[in-house]
Amino acid sequence: GGGFVRGSSILISGSSGTGKTILGIQFIIDGLLKNEPGIIVSFEEDMEQIRENSKMFNWNLEEFENKKLLKIISPLEYDAYELALQIEETIDTIKAKRLLLDGIGRLQRMLPQYAQLPEYMGTVSNILKNKNITAVYTNETSNLTGATQITGMGISPFLDTVILLRYVEIKSEMRKAISVLKMKGSDHDKEIREIVITKNGAEIKLPFSEYSGLLSGNPIKIPSQAFVEAFKK
Repeated sequence: GGGFVRGSSILISGSSGTGKTILGIQFIIDGLLKNEPGIIVSFEEDMEQIRENSKMFNWNLEEFENKKLLKIISPLEYDAYELALQIEETIDTIKAKRLLLDGIGRLQRMLPQYAQLPEYMGTVSNILKNKNITAVYTNETSNLTGATQITGMGISPFLDTVILLRYVEIKSEMRKAISVLKMKGSDHDKEIREIVITKNGAEIKLPFSEYSGLLSGNPIKIPSQAFVEAFKK
């Protein structure tokens, strides 16, 4: 079925509470259920928090950790270059196919002063491409649209797909929307879809078609059917 192209890099960007981490962990879980080992590196939550929060969606991460299918790396134990090395070693050890890097905005602070994030992400990206790893990065934006900061980080060249999560107001109610800004080599459907966090994780609903004026002035492209299918349970 659908999903992301093997070996591609996907950025999920959005403001706090839009569901970035949940989508990221869901991507890892989806792989684990297909016997594709995964790695979670989180700048946002410590290991225990990740395990606990995942239980709300009936995802038992420890079970996969015990089977050596999943490794959670705590990035704060390393400097940025040690972290890249640790990721590479872990990929080889557990034969990982998927990686989640949750909160890449924090990476800049880990880097030595002379180093730039684009250069570092280039290094990481090369490791992942060489090993054919599908990677999801998440980034928190301070504004609700968040589009400007994606390119501002200078990591756009290393990304195949950029997914934007944002709040939209409909009939005075805040709802969450998902859209795809950039997807190499694929036609995506051109609608903004609603994303709802349920007890099973993130579910992508029908497009906000009746509210198409909603984001007028924002030329936004929307999830490919493959992406939609990957998260529709």
